[in-house]
Amino acid sequence: MDSDDALVLTFDPQTVDHLGARMYSHLPNAVAELVANAYDADAKHVAIGIGSADSISVSYDGHGMSRTDVATKYLRIGRNRRRALDSSLTESGKRRVSGKKGLGKLALFGIGKRVVLSTTRADSTAGVEIELDYDAMMNAEGSYSPEETEFSSAEDRHGTTVTLSRLKRKTAIDAHKLAASLSRLFDYADADFEIVVIAADG
Repeated sequence: MDSDDALVLTFDPQTVDHLGARMYSHLPNAVAELVANAYDADAKHVAIGIGSADSISVSYDGHGMSRTDVATKYLRIGRNRRRALDSSLTESGKRRVSGKKGLGKLALFGIGKRVVLSTTRADSTAGVEIELDYDAMMNAEGSYSPEETEFSSAEDRHGTTVTLSRLKRKTAIDAHKLAASLSRLFDYADADFEIVVIAADG
């Protein structure tokens, strides 16, 4: 992919609706998909921040993604990560890949309508941020160009943040209940993998 080419997500609108918006209607399950992504990126620290408004973010260290990675991996629906890597191990070779089907990004639209991905690849100072809007995607007839911003970052700061907003839920997110749900969904015993849930009040 040429570095000047526009980022494009191609999809069948029914795929987004059926495999994403309708498959995941509970916040912990959708957030768990992001935690699985963090694990597969060899992250050591995951911070789940509950916004004061209707938003939630998941930030983690790890390898991060280049702009090309975003185009060929993140924006590719249904990518089988294990087959693409020809391995069941993560990039470091130290963990077994948790995610499989590349559908985690769709899960987010089950609980919210706006997804912002901000990422910087390790050993790079070039970061990229994209915004996915559910309503705009549904009106895009299968080919959607997300809003894109490039930014500079310190070389030793890398990783990914995914922020979900315009949540469909009407009640506030309870940090304690979310933490308890995530602890039941994950049984990782890795001593170097930590998940922290930060309430809206800090």
